[in-house]
Amino acid sequence: MSKFENYYNHVNEEAEGFVGQYLEDFIHDISNGSTDVDSLLDDDGKLHEYCDQHFDLRDAVEILEQSNNVEEDSGLWESLSPIEAVESMGFWTFKNDMRDAVREQLEDKLEEKKTDLESELEDLEKTKSEIEEKMEELENERDELDELDEMDEDEQKRYDEIETKIGELEKERLDENEEDIEDAIETMGYTIDYLDEAIDSI
Repeated sequence: MSKFENYYNHVNEEAEGFVGQYLEDFIHDISNGSTDVDSLLDDDGKLHEYCDQHFDLRDAVEILEQSNNVEEDSGLWESLSPIEAVESMGFWTFKNDMRDAVREQLEDKLEEKKTDLESELEDLEKTKSEIEEKMEELENERDELDELDEMDEDEQKRYDEIETKIGELEKERLDENEEDIEDAIETMGYTIDYLDEAIDSI
């Protein structure tokens, strides 16, 4: 039995494997501004290499009989023997269908990633707002104590507590990568915009 007998099931399974293998690479490239999905698929021949399986004549016939996107560019196989030409036609047709399936699955994954980032961005903005509010309250209280000609023991103790809390809040403003929350928010915003562009290119 040819593995292409249930053709589109096989295509979708292969596309799922391809997306799973390269998704993080794609997201990394997109976050750096490379938002043309077709260019990403063709980068270093990723899709071509993944599709480059052994095709015999029977496989090619199964593909050509079932595909809705048969390759018609005869220049791709014009120098080959008749059997090799059919096999080549089957390969290029399979690649066409793989590209469509990969684009569809990748679009879903990028939408999921965008949704996750938007949720994370909302949490970061809320955290930033809460920290800024606490910082403002503490700094105002510290300024009031600074204006005193002389602080008694309780006032000095409170002043020291405020300094400690301000230091703790400064640390809270750093994310797990020691990046300032404000910078992280800006970077995440750019990434979301780039994801939008990539999704639109599909």
